[in-house]
Amino acid sequence: MAENVIIKKEDAEHIDFFGKADMNHHGNVGSEMPSWYFKQHKEELKNNIDSLDASLSRGEIAEDKKPGAIADLKKMRTKLDLINESEPRLEGKQQDIVANVSSSLGKKISSAMFTRSDMMRGTADAHEEARRMADPCIRLTSEEVALARKAGCRITNDGMVSRTDAERTWKLCRRINGETSNTEILRKP
Repeated sequence: MAENVIIKKEDAEHIDFFGKADMNHHGNVGSEMPSWYFKQHKEELKNNIDSLDASLSRGEIAEDKKPGAIADLKKMRTKLDLINESEPRLEGKQQDIVANVSSSLGKKISSAMFTRSDMMRGTADAHEEARRMADPCIRLTSEEVALARKAGCRITNDGMVSRTDAERTWKLCRRINGETSNTEILRKP
């Protein structure tokens, strides 16, 4: 990202991670991660649609089961369409915001992780690791707070989140940009 790009909190507030596919019957977000995040589940749904459609086309479904199969096919297609529609499509400044937040959060998360060698030697304090995962220990900027809110994170009044919530926001930012979202790449040797 260019050094002279100024990112405003208001711009970050126009990025939505969750869409209609992620809402429960009460109109609230029903899971921690949006449906578009899980590429494998989306691919499985597409394969199930293709398979059922092919079975119907070849006449492999009994006549008495066809109405149910057609209804299932319609439901699966609707679900896939909702997932595709809910995937964020960023342009220009929004891409800069997500890249900037991903980069800055990555550094903060990395600092809040024990090193790989500490983990392998068994010298990392398990209680401290659990505390960092659960208790607010990472301070966010206003842009990071805006995206963390959109990711459904618990944020303290002074802009702090747990490492787990920071990781969730980082993962979403990375996945939107088509990058790997495994937080272990942040762990120092």
